[in-house]
Amino acid sequence: MGSNKTKDFFSLHSGQKKNEIILHATFTDDSFKVSSGEIEYSKPLFTNIKLGNKLYDVLFFDDGVNMVISERLFRLLKNNNITGWKTYPVSINNVKNKYYGFQIIGKSDKLIEPRDEGFYKGYKFDVNTWDGSDFFSPNDTNLRFITEKLKVLLENNEVTNIDIDNIKDIEAYSFGDSSII
Repeated sequence: MGSNKTKDFFSLHSGQKKNEIILHATFTDDSFKVSSGEIEYSKPLFTNIKLGNKLYDVLFFDDGVNMVISERLFRLLKNNNITGWKTYPVSINNVKNKYYGFQIIGKSDKLIEPRDEGFYKGYKFDVNTWDGSDFFSPNDTNLRFITEKLKVLLENNEVTNIDIDNIKDIEAYSFGDSSII
């Protein structure tokens, strides 16, 4: 994996598009465990629209952690052998389009943060701890990191309601040695 040390990684987050549908999080389980794939569902998770009226390829729940993907995005990921993710069945009240609950199961070790408290620029992690997945989350975070291969695929296919930023450009806050992200 030595050549991966020079690769760029990206953060995937909500595009916060006008009138985007936000789903009501009806999870009875811990939202973070759902997001990371620690919780599996074989029966559909039933949910409804909390606000908005526009469907996109990615819809987010109101818990700030979880999301669903469209059938189109599901097929795009499958057909391109994208790794580090799995889905669970979802049923959205009054929505005929098929969506899947989305979980990121790819991992890397924790983020490396500055020792001093304050703002800093750029997420860092030990690339040697990354499992090589296209989707991954650093341990103890709900961040959605992706590879450049996946970034290009999503952009070239105009996947809707996402924003992608290079992790080198992200501004964050460190609480010092006792920080929790």
